[in-house]
Amino acid sequence: MPNYLEILRLDSLNHSQRTIESTVHCSRHTVRSVLQAAKEKQIAWPLDDDITNAELEEILFPGKYKSGCRYVEPDYPYIHRELAKPGVTMALLWEEYCRKCHEAGETPYMSTQFGDKYRRWARVTKATMRIQHKPGDAMQVDWAGDTLPVYDLVTGKQSPAYLFMAVLPCSCYTYAEVCEDMKTENWLSCHVHAFQYFGGVTRLLIPDNCKTATTANTRYETVLNRSYQELAEYYGTAIVPARVRKPQDKSAAEASVRFAQTWIIAALRERKFFSIREMNEAIAEKLEELNNRPFQRMAGTRRSAWLEEEKPYILPLPAVPFEAAVWSVAKVPNDYLVSDGRNKYSVPYNLIGEKVDIRVTKTAVEVFYHGSRVASHRRLQAIQREPLVKLEHMLADLHTHSTASDGQYSPAELVKRAKNRGIQLLALTDHDTVDGLSEAVQTGQAIGLRVLNGVELGAAEYDHLHILGYGFDSAGLASLCRQLKCSRNDRKYQIIAFLQEKGLKVTAEEVEEIAGGDIIARPHFAQAMVKRGYVNSNREAFGRYLDTEEFHRKVKRFKVDAKTCVDTIKSAGGKASLAHPYQIGLEDGPLEALVQMLARCGLDAIECYYPRHTPQQEAFYLHLVEKYGLHATGGSDYHGELVKPDIQLAALPLETRWLTNP
Repeated sequence: MPNYLEILRLDSLNHSQRTIESTVHCSRHTVRSVLQAAKEKQIAWPLDDDITNAELEEILFPGKYKSGCRYVEPDYPYIHRELAKPGVTMALLWEEYCRKCHEAGETPYMSTQFGDKYRRWARVTKATMRIQHKPGDAMQVDWAGDTLPVYDLVTGKQSPAYLFMAVLPCSCYTYAEVCEDMKTENWLSCHVHAFQYFGGVTRLLIPDNCKTATTANTRYETVLNRSYQELAEYYGTAIVPARVRKPQDKSAAEASVRFAQTWIIAALRERKFFSIREMNEAIAEKLEELNNRPFQRMAGTRRSAWLEEEKPYILPLPAVPFEAAVWSVAKVPNDYLVSDGRNKYSVPYNLIGEKVDIRVTKTAVEVFYHGSRVASHRRLQAIQREPLVKLEHMLADLHTHSTASDGQYSPAELVKRAKNRGIQLLALTDHDTVDGLSEAVQTGQAIGLRVLNGVELGAAEYDHLHILGYGFDSAGLASLCRQLKCSRNDRKYQIIAFLQEKGLKVTAEEVEEIAGGDIIARPHFAQAMVKRGYVNSNREAFGRYLDTEEFHRKVKRFKVDAKTCVDTIKSAGGKASLAHPYQIGLEDGPLEALVQMLARCGLDAIECYYPRHTPQQEAFYLHLVEKYGLHATGGSDYHGELVKPDIQLAALPLETRWLTNP
């Protein structure tokens, strides 16, 4: 028998056929036949140490072997191809082989010989280089250890760029790109780009144990990064991280990284790049060269192997690429704002102190509590000083007063005090005037507090029947407010007469001086009484004189009916709400009839939340809201400590989206 092993060895050393002939003592025809058969079978030196000369002859010249054998030789290339398919095993192929032999009246090998002979053939032909990884079965990923420098175009400062590698181990088809960092967002984006490059998804993902892949990996438990798990679920693949300090679990990726360091990183070492995009364009060119470079010990290239052996078995891509999302956990602080790392976004007020899950994509920020989404924002692309706060998340006070009517503080001072209280939506609702709104809105814009146009109109039907207006165009209420303002100026003489009946000599001139040009209201009279020494404080002035039943009975002002109030607010593009229902003094039945009438006129809401409402009253007003399809509002009716010492600004978690909807 010729020494087939020596013939292949000498040929690998580039000896001539004549030299081989004289060395192994066989004919030139035999040498030529052996080399030709080895080329056809893609057998190349070196071979495994345990391959014998007889085994090699059996593979090189199967026809010669068959002539002396009564068993049917298996079709090894067919077995090799079929084993690459999902679910196909050696036991199944042996059963099929036996069935064909029995149908042809021939003798098959037993299962042990069948497996041994196939493995021997695979070892000699190097088929195991691919068959150890089934086509479309896995994608191995890793970051390269070496970095590439990116230069600042202006300063020339150098910063590192990190090379991501993905490889299909069956065909060794490779993908690569660089990123400015190795954080989760880039990690996920690279996977999406790799799937697109490969034209499909593998059944398994085999990463290293980086934090972007796993949060824990022990012999007992593997905890995947939530963002990475979400990507796997979207593409229908499974993540199987390599064991800790076991690089052989992703040997193809490790080899590709070493290969890429030569054919990509080293090949680009003389070039200067000034952007990640420019560098990725150069890497794409080198990547094509790498994937089209012929194998050294077998026919074909990475690309041809991918097209022929792997592409048909890759799972199809979804219609829409995965949007990379980064998950984090945060405890909601007292300002109920969470961060995406650059800007802040609001969550519902009632989650203060609770832990929430934050999901951040390139375009959105979502907040989840116990698995349910509780907030969603568009993600701000630029760093912004003020947080992005939704109306439905805002702490609001929708009933306040300033010096423009009968409050203690100017509109600007009131807005600043509200900001300090943590309020983010404030309605200035002065009595019968919109004069303070411009100042309040401008101050709110300057300090980051949203101020809503508001007014409180007194209706003629009952002494304390008031209609609150929100979000209107101030010009639409100008005519009615002028009428009411004139009536308030006339009313000062009624108040002076009332006080003089009580023996208190307060003049119009001194009250006007205290008002300083604002609409004259009861707080100005109280200050005049304190100045003259009739009372010790504004609180005493209101308690004894300015807020008694006798005062309200004798001191009247011009009012319009409730329907006109509602119509005027609605025609100005605003929303109308019934203020502090308990003060009207009606029993439940008459009050419901009033609400029903106002709802037909266009009433939008009832002020259910008010400092002086009892729990029973609040429950009844909420019942009316639900029954007549209205909204629930709330406010403090804050005038200032000198006017109403027992009432402070209220920070209420109200549903306020309807206030800005048409």
